[in-house]
Amino acid sequence: MSFHILMSKIQSGSILTRMGEIDTADIGVPGWTVQALDDSGVSLLVLRAESGADFFAMHTSDDAWLAYVVHGCATLMAGDEPDDITDGMDCTAGNFITFDASTPHAWQTDGGPFEVVLAKLA
Repeated sequence: MSFHILMSKIQSGSILTRMGEIDTADIGVPGWTVQALDDSGVSLLVLRAESGADFFAMHTSDDAWLAYVVHGCATLMAGDEPDDITDGMDCTAGNFITFDASTPHAWQTDGGPFEVVLAKLA
């Protein structure tokens, strides 16, 4: 269960407010889910793959993203849509990734759980 907690300034101090639970959505690829939050001018996604998740085929976003791998290992693949893979690189916990807008990419986990946080770039 994930919550959005808001820290706000009041006079010379601060307060905390629990804004609500962040829903986890199925993205149509078995074993993969996403949580999304837009606040303070920032869009964040938490993309998760459970152990044994399916291959996440080539896809694109119209937006540019900056990502941080939180947990696990997966191969990030580059190429052309729909499934012409031309390159791949292992991404492990602690790696940062920049996605230019409209860049086709795919994911294949190493079989274990995987988690990456993505922030939309302005």
